[in-house]
Amino acid sequence: MSVSDMQNVFARSEKAHLSSMTEISKGLTVPKALNVIQQTQFTATESSTAAFEDVANLILGQKKGSLRSKKAPGYSGIDGARNLLNDMIYESLSKYDAEIAKCTDFYSKQCALMEVARGAIAAANFVAANSRALILDA
Repeated sequence: MSVSDMQNVFARSEKAHLSSMTEISKGLTVPKALNVIQQTQFTATESSTAAFEDVANLILGQKKGSLRSKKAPGYSGIDGARNLLNDMIYESLSKYDAEIAKCTDFYSKQCALMEVARGAIAAANFVAANSRALILDA
């Protein structure tokens, strides 16, 4: 595999990225997403649990309303749910970006190590060829 072939794998196109995200999204359902959210650290506090229940009820259609609508005076439960969702989205995207950066870094280091190994092999082959020539002369 040449360096240019490795670069083609390394520099993924937006099309390849979207294809991967589509494949991941195929198995994602609302109940699975709610289960994952419920098991995260966001729902550890009592206020977060109440906000999560509000969001779950809205998503499952058990409660009429909208997360983006104007809140009624004295009703702040939706603000908590909105903040909870925004925090979860931000954290998941941050983790995704960190994972992509980690994979990219690992791949570039492996490519560099392979180039170094190829150079060492070429140097060893040169020494071996010179040795053979000296042996034949002797």
